[in-house]
This record gives sequence, C-alpha cells and structure tokens, in this order.
Amino acid sequence: MIQKTLFLLLSTSLSVNALHSDAVFFSNKTRPLVVSHRGDSGPFPEHSQGAYAGAFFAGADYIELDFHPTKDGYLVVNHDPCLSTTTDILEYSWLYKEREVDSFQFAPDGFCTNDYLIHNFTLAELKQLKRKMRYDFRSHTQDYVYHMMTVDEVIEFTLDLNDKWPRTDRDVKVGLYIEAKIYPYYKEHGFDSAELLY
Repeated sequence: MIQKTLFLLLSTSLSVNALHSDAVFFSNKTRPLVVSHRGDSGPFPEHSQGAYAGAFFAGADYIELDFHPTKDGYLVVNHDPCLSTTTDILEYSWLYKEREVDSFQFAPDGFCTNDYLIHNFTLAELKQLKRKMRYDFRSHTQDYVYHMMTVDEVIEFTLDLNDKWPRTDRDVKVGLYIEAKIYPYYKEHGFDSAELLY
C-alpha cells in the first residue's frame, strides 16, 4: 500500500530539525518544488477529493494533508480538530448536541468554540458529513459535494492518479506531505497518530 513508490513525509506538531537531502523526490534543480497546501483549496473545499485532484492536475509535486484520529481509530484528513468551519456538521447539531464542546484550544493561536471535535465521532458518522469552503470570499459552488476522506483513501487516490496519468516532466510521482496534527494531545488521550498511520 504505502510502499508503492509514493513518497510520504510525516511531520508532527513537534519541532523537527530538517536535514538537506539530494534525493530526487526532495529537490529539483530546475525549479522549486510545489507543495499544494490542503490540496487545491482555492476552487475546492480543502482536503476534499476535488482539491487533491485539482492539485495533482495543476502540477503539484506534493499534496499536503493534515490528519486527526476518529473515535474508532481511523485517520481522517482535516486541518483543524473542529468540524464546523469545513463541514456541514451544524446540520446535524440536533443529533450530536451532547458532543458539542464549549471551547478547545489546539494551537497557541488556534481554538474553536461551540464546535464538534473529530475524535468524538466514528468514521461512519464523519462519512455522513459533506465538505464546504472555509472562507466566505471563495466560491462556494463545490460546497456539499465531497465527503470526508481517510488518509488511506487519499493515499490510494493519489496512487491511482499517478498510475492513470503519470507525470512526464519529472522522474518521480506526485507525493504526499502528511502532517499529524496535535500529536501530543492525541497521544495523551490514547491515540498514537504515528502508530495509526504506520
């Protein structure tokens, strides 16, 4: 699965010392590497299948994705641990009201209020949700088209794109730059994100 020449980079919220590498998949002598942050999240909702396909066909070298564990131990892609800014969870507030959190700080400058946290939901529950644009100033024509994806689904989707439409401008395939979000918090609460990814 992961060993199918898809190059994965794992970063965590912990500080890491980066080392220079001359490996072909880390550098390019003729131009900068292009890393598509959350996929092509201008025209598509971030972390959606549309955003990942858009990044691939726009020529990204890597597609960056963030992940969080679900209540039942799957890894789903989302930037924040909260759901209301990028999904239609509020449409289900009548069903999940008891899971709403008053406040949750996930970074020095990142917090959510009156929201729902990914790790309080099973994968089946999260799969009912649809993606939407985070920002009001972007087009919302792709809202509610895409479901949430697991890391495994993104890996398989990217492998499939690489197999069906191989790059002709480079010798390596489009890769994934994977970021484990709030790793220490999840580990403290019984989810070892790195172990789940492996």
